[in-house]
Amino acid sequence: MSRIVLTARSVPWYAVHMAINLPPDLEKSVRRHLSSGQYQSAEEVLRAALHQFDEMDLVSLRQSADDEQAGRLVSLETAASSIRQKHGFDKPQ
Repeated sequence: MSRIVLTARSVPWYAVHMAINLPPDLEKSVRRHLSSGQYQSAEEVLRAALHQFDEMDLVSLRQSADDEQAGRLVSLETAASSIRQKHGFDKPQ
Protein backbone atom coordinates (compact mmCIF):
# COMPACT_ATOMS: atom_id res chain seq x y z
CA MET A 1 0.00 0.00 0.00
CA SER A 2 1.30 3.42 -0.94
CA ARG A 3 1.06 6.53 1.18
CA ILE A 4 0.50 9.91 -0.43
CA VAL A 5 0.70 13.18 1.50
CA LEU A 6 -1.44 16.04 0.24
CA THR A 7 -1.11 19.69 1.15
CA ALA A 8 -4.04 22.06 0.74
CA ARG A 9 -2.85 25.31 -0.77
CA SER A 10 -6.15 27.08 -1.27
CA VAL A 11 -5.59 29.18 1.86
CA PRO A 12 -1.93 30.27 1.94
CA TRP A 13 -1.72 30.81 5.68
CA TYR A 14 -3.30 27.48 6.57
CA ALA A 15 -1.79 24.28 5.26
CA VAL A 16 -3.54 20.96 5.76
CA HIS A 17 -1.53 17.77 5.47
CA MET A 18 -3.40 14.58 4.74
CA ALA A 19 -1.84 11.16 4.38
CA ILE A 20 -3.72 8.74 2.17
CA ASN A 21 -3.00 5.02 1.93
CA LEU A 22 -3.75 3.69 -1.55
CA PRO A 23 -4.22 0.07 -2.49
CA PRO A 24 -1.89 -1.19 -5.23
CA ASP A 25 -4.39 -0.75 -8.08
CA LEU A 26 -4.96 2.92 -7.26
CA GLU A 27 -1.26 3.52 -6.75
CA LYS A 28 -0.66 2.03 -10.19
CA SER A 29 -3.27 4.35 -11.66
CA VAL A 30 -1.67 7.41 -10.03
CA ARG A 31 1.76 6.35 -11.31
CA ARG A 32 0.35 5.79 -14.81
CA HIS A 33 -1.06 9.32 -14.85
CA LEU A 34 2.23 10.71 -13.57
CA SER A 35 4.21 8.88 -16.26
CA SER A 36 1.94 10.37 -18.94
CA GLY A 37 3.54 13.73 -18.20
CA GLN A 38 0.17 15.42 -17.79
CA TYR A 39 0.64 15.73 -14.02
CA GLN A 40 3.68 16.76 -12.01
CA SER A 41 2.70 15.18 -8.69
CA ALA A 42 0.38 12.65 -7.10
CA GLU A 43 -1.37 15.62 -5.51
CA GLU A 44 -2.23 16.98 -8.97
CA VAL A 45 -3.57 13.59 -10.08
CA LEU A 46 -5.84 13.33 -7.05
CA ARG A 47 -6.92 16.97 -7.33
CA ALA A 48 -7.97 16.37 -10.96
CA ALA A 49 -9.85 13.20 -9.99
CA LEU A 50 -11.70 14.98 -7.19
CA HIS A 51 -12.51 17.86 -9.53
CA GLN A 52 -14.08 15.34 -11.94
CA PHE A 53 -16.17 13.92 -9.09
CA ASP A 54 -17.40 17.43 -8.29
CA GLU A 55 -18.25 18.02 -11.96
CA MET A 56 -20.16 14.73 -12.11
CA ASP A 57 -22.15 15.78 -9.04
CA LEU A 58 -23.03 19.10 -10.70
CA VAL A 59 -24.11 17.37 -13.91
CA SER A 60 -26.29 15.00 -11.89
CA LEU A 61 -27.89 17.89 -9.99
CA ARG A 62 -28.53 19.79 -13.22
CA GLN A 63 -30.11 16.69 -14.79
CA SER A 64 -32.35 16.23 -11.75
CA ALA A 65 -33.45 19.87 -11.91
CA ASP A 66 -34.14 19.53 -15.64
CA ASP A 67 -36.13 16.33 -15.05
CA GLU A 68 -38.16 18.04 -12.33
CA GLN A 69 -38.93 21.06 -14.51
CA ALA A 70 -39.92 18.82 -17.43
CA GLY A 71 -42.28 16.86 -15.19
CA ARG A 72 -40.32 13.62 -15.50
CA LEU A 73 -40.18 13.18 -11.72
CA VAL A 74 -43.03 12.26 -9.40
CA SER A 75 -43.18 12.38 -5.64
CA LEU A 76 -42.81 9.21 -3.61
CA GLU A 77 -46.41 9.61 -2.44
CA THR A 78 -47.68 9.81 -6.03
CA ALA A 79 -45.67 6.76 -7.08
CA ALA A 80 -46.84 4.77 -4.05
CA SER A 81 -50.47 5.71 -4.69
CA SER A 82 -50.17 4.67 -8.33
CA ILE A 83 -48.71 1.30 -7.34
CA ARG A 84 -51.44 0.73 -4.73
CA GLN A 85 -54.14 1.52 -7.30
CA LYS A 86 -52.53 -0.66 -9.99
CA HIS A 87 -52.38 -3.66 -7.68
CA GLY A 88 -55.74 -3.12 -6.00
CA PHE A 89 -54.46 -2.17 -2.56
CA ASP A 90 -56.72 0.91 -2.41
CA LYS A 91 -59.93 -1.13 -2.80
CA PRO A 92 -62.06 -1.46 0.33
CA GLN A 93 -62.14 -4.96 1.77
